[in-house]
Amino acid sequence: MRIQLETDGGFALIPGLSRPLTVDTKELRPVDAAELSRLVEDAGFFARPTSGGEAPAGAADVRRFTLSVVAGARRHTVSFSDPVTDPHLAALRDFVRTHARGG
Repeated sequence: MRIQLETDGGFALIPGLSRPLTVDTKELRPVDAAELSRLVEDAGFFARPTSGGEAPAGAADVRRFTLSVVAGARRHTVSFSDPVTDPHLAALRDFVRTHARGG
């Protein structure tokens, strides 16, 4: 399984420092790969709409996240904004941030 997290927007976004982050289960310790698989499953990721967690009306400088997951033949992308109120999406985002390599 491979997951990519892209972050866009937010206050003082510096494009060169906001490269996509990628996690590949082939490069993780087995316990971390199992945790990532569990997070994707718990989130019902492949059944989610492609957009969710929109920013409140009138919000400025809001970060937008795009998570893309490839697992075998399955591929799905979900975009959402701060504040991230869905704990499953927040957990996936946080896992990628913690375990990712750049680009």
